[in-house]
Amino acid sequence: MFKEGGAQIKETSNRGRKVTKGPKPSMPDKTQDQTANINLILESFGKNSQAEKKLKNTQGNQKLESVGAFILFMITTGISIAYYATFRTYHAALTKMDSLKTILANPNARVAAGETGKSILSRIQAS
Repeated sequence: MFKEGGAQIKETSNRGRKVTKGPKPSMPDKTQDQTANINLILESFGKNSQAEKKLKNTQGNQKLESVGAFILFMITTGISIAYYATFRTYHAALTKMDSLKTILANPNARVAAGETGKSILSRIQAS
């Protein structure tokens, strides 16, 4: 030790702490077992694994299929109702045309007047 102006100065070899070079610290292996804590749980929710992606994709496809089936059902129902209304109207028109043909084919019906004419008109309008 040296004394300079009342202060003690340590020799350079004895100053501070000594640093020794050892092996470098390695990063922890992610495959090691980790204890469960809140950070690991939150990280697991944040990550989308392949299984989660497939599950979400499958659920999305199932929803899409069910919506598609419902839309197809509604379209089929609409077409069926339209076909029924059209067919019923067409059938009624054919029936009325047939009844008019039979009435006009009868020579006595052409000159019908009074109550006979009214009854014929009422039968035509009823059919």
